[in-house]
Amino acid sequence: MRQSALGSRRGFLRTAGISGLTLTSSAVVSLATASAMVQNSGSGKLVFIYDDGTTADYAETYPVHQEAGVPGCFAVVSGLIGTEGRLTKNQLLDINAAGHEIISHTIKHRALGSLEVTKDVEKGDVKVYGRSNRFGELPGDDVRIFDSEKHETVTVTGNGADETGEYITLESPVTKAFSAEHARIRYSDEILKSAIGGSKAQLEGYGVHVSNFVLPYGVNSDRGQALIPKHYSAVANAVRGDGLNPIRGLDPYNLHRRYFRPDRLSKPELETHLDTVANSDVLAIFVGHSAYESFSAERVRTAIRLAKERNIEIVTLRRALVDLGYAKPMTTTTQR
Repeated sequence: MRQSALGSRRGFLRTAGISGLTLTSSAVVSLATASAMVQNSGSGKLVFIYDDGTTADYAETYPVHQEAGVPGCFAVVSGLIGTEGRLTKNQLLDINAAGHEIISHTIKHRALGSLEVTKDVEKGDVKVYGRSNRFGELPGDDVRIFDSEKHETVTVTGNGADETGEYITLESPVTKAFSAEHARIRYSDEILKSAIGGSKAQLEGYGVHVSNFVLPYGVNSDRGQALIPKHYSAVANAVRGDGLNPIRGLDPYNLHRRYFRPDRLSKPELETHLDTVANSDVLAIFVGHSAYESFSAERVRTAIRLAKERNIEIVTLRRALVDLGYAKPMTTTTQR
């Protein structure tokens, strides 16, 4: 059930090769129609990324990429594999074995950034008001309340909202006072380490190679920024932007994407955007959520067709970064 809120042939074959994988027979057949395509004479490359690892990725989006013979990237929440509405282990492995890229999207889809405190925190408080109550979604999580001079780590029991605003509830009263003007909330270092490095370990435990990362909600913290390069070659949504990343001086840890669902990008706008990709030296990144009602397999099919008409090379993020010299190819020792 759909949730209401929730390049070429050569390029595709190179993607499969870099992963140390063999394309399935159905994928090879689907690539046959792409063999006569004229290669893009420019440097523009296009990456498709689909967030959250939902069953709709496998049922609707993945088949379109297979039919078109072009690769996609699937950002998977590792701790939700096999749960309701999410990819199963076998579906994950099918997608990976067909030459598509699996990207880490943390373990539980926790926001890795920090949020402003919106009401002064007094000693003895068991509620902390913030711009969002998202940090209280998973009872038992440890969060850090901090300002430039002090910090305190507390355990959350839940969240809520009242006439004052959204809040998280705490297991024990806070022992320090914080001014709303300067204080923020983020997850503890232990949770950040697990969300970032642990998700890669979980996914690779299934037998897939993971080299890139997608931030939940597109938010990060200074601590997250310091941890991510220890595990990944790039962050696909580190900053806000139009999804057109100039190749010259590219910073893989400061990439941005563009939503290409119809309510965010009309067909004429989609065509104009792809014209820019075809005529510029950019790494373009599209993002979609297969489970959203505002998204569809037909939109994916249209975007791929329009990109092919412009001879834009469609690649995985991993392949793009290797081709552009911003990442090293996988070695045989890292292939699975």
